[in-house]
Amino acid sequence: MTTPSGDTAMLAVRYEDVEAIMRDPRFTRDLSAPGSPSLFPGDSLSADRSFLVNMDGPDHRRLRRIVAAAFTPKRAEQWRPEIRAIVDELLDPIEQAGPPADLINDLAFPLPVRIICRQLGVPAQDSVRFRAWVEAFLSVSGKSPEQRDLAMKEFTEYTVELLARHRAEPGDDLVDHLINARDDATTGSARTSWCR
Repeated sequence: MTTPSGDTAMLAVRYEDVEAIMRDPRFTRDLSAPGSPSLFPGDSLSADRSFLVNMDGPDHRRLRRIVAAAFTPKRAEQWRPEIRAIVDELLDPIEQAGPPADLINDLAFPLPVRIICRQLGVPAQDSVRFRAWVEAFLSVSGKSPEQRDLAMKEFTEYTVELLARHRAEPGDDLVDHLINARDDATTGSARTSWCR
């Protein structure tokens, strides 16, 4: 296949092939590794070595364990009423507008963005900005490198402010637990973590 950057890459589509690749140590998740195809022209989040999907080995397992703790069956069940409320809120304007409906744009895309924002402790009023950033990062067409760079700059500035707020007023969101896990790794403390 040809990526939006113009690079050539092999594409695995069968479950068995993907599973074999994910288990094979000769392959890497790190799209910043030498010789790896670039997804987008110019710099992008996909080439950032600190991005979770680009990590292999112990760093990837450590962060994935922390993030996975937010998505256990028990936690997912606790989120059910809130997710149902978000779905109802997103469906109301669709129903009021009548057919035809764009379920991708009006439901399937904003739903996970809103849920992830809540998981991270991002204020509800900022979810629209988050959606714009996600669209820029995941864009395979229509967004120039300059537009993606601007979105990354805005997102980085926002994240720095969000982390500062969470450090000043800790809570029980995923960001708080990621901060604690990072601080624990830096100081070597053995505090009981949320992901256990």
